[in-house]
Amino acid sequence: PLLGVILPIEYYQVWDARARVYLWDDYGWRAYVRDLSNYPEFENHERRVRHSRFVFYCADGCAMGFSKEQAERYAAKKLEGEFGAQRRFRFAERANVARERRT
Repeated sequence: PLLGVILPIEYYQVWDARARVYLWDDYGWRAYVRDLSNYPEFENHERRVRHSRFVFYCADGCAMGFSKEQAERYAAKKLEGEFGAQRRFRFAERANVARERRT
């Protein structure tokens, strides 16, 4: 799950000390686009980011010994801290997400 997480944009960019801004380079841009393309079943950037982090936090919770339901609650709380209140995601395999979208 760690390799599937879409990081904040600044993590893909390089710092230009003279201009005091983050700038894209080819390597960072390609990595960002690659990470976004890991979630083609979601139509927009925000949903891709939320889902990637939800899966990561669920795996984190499971690694700490939580049950699946506890890991989902843990992930939801972590996401609320990052993005604010949101609807609840079900813990699902990616194939199920794509199937639900088609129906």
